[in-house]
Amino acid sequence: MNGDTEYDNDYWMTHDVNICDKQTIKSLMHPALEEHNKSLTWIQETAKEIDANIVISTNEYYDPKKHTSAIYMKGRKSNISYKIEINYHPRIANLCAKRIDEISINEENFRILNKFIISKMITFNVRWYDLRIMDWSSICIENESGIMSWPGDIIVSVMNALYNDIYSALDSKMNTLRSTLIEALPVYWFVNKQFYNISYNNIALLSESLEDLHYTDVSDSMDEFSQKTLTIRKLIKIIYQEDDEFKEYE
Repeated sequence: MNGDTEYDNDYWMTHDVNICDKQTIKSLMHPALEEHNKSLTWIQETAKEIDANIVISTNEYYDPKKHTSAIYMKGRKSNISYKIEINYHPRIANLCAKRIDEISINEENFRILNKFIISKMITFNVRWYDLRIMDWSSICIENESGIMSWPGDIIVSVMNALYNDIYSALDSKMNTLRSTLIEALPVYWFVNKQFYNISYNNIALLSESLEDLHYTDVSDSMDEFSQKTLTIRKLIKIIYQEDDEFKEYE
């Protein structure tokens, strides 16, 4: 991972954890829920691609009604530390598995199935590590799931959004992530001062530009929002010394 490693112990993992590989994912799988298992495998594959760690807590606050794990990762360019807290509820998974094989799932019946059962099997919260208070702060990620997405699919989308956080924040619906970057980018500059050799003035300019975008009313002028987004994209390319190899992430 990039950044000043001397700071990692202060904010990367703040409790007793065991770093796991597929075993963590396997503990959330269910033999009768194939699509659920596929989505969990996708989480594992994505974690490897973006250099994220999946961990399971070893502290004494174990709840047999749910299995708690977390994904720790950093923004590809921002180097901001993020955590996705995952709660898996095996009782709901068992309930779903009892008769799901009797359902010919389609777009129409999946909506109700997902709303009251599938989406409750795995719940998650997103947080970023605020160096000013040395603690995790909540982020509400606006994520539009696919028509027939399982919870793991949605978590993968969130992982990708956080990994590409600076570009993700340009989405008009990513209000909370954008507001997080506005304050987090200047703060993290102090522990990433060698990262891309970015000056504080440039980070301040990016933060101010995101703030200006944040307070642009999309409902009144989508054209204005789009124009500001384009300007910020150009600024990001200059600040982070991007070339064509990064186009795939935009």
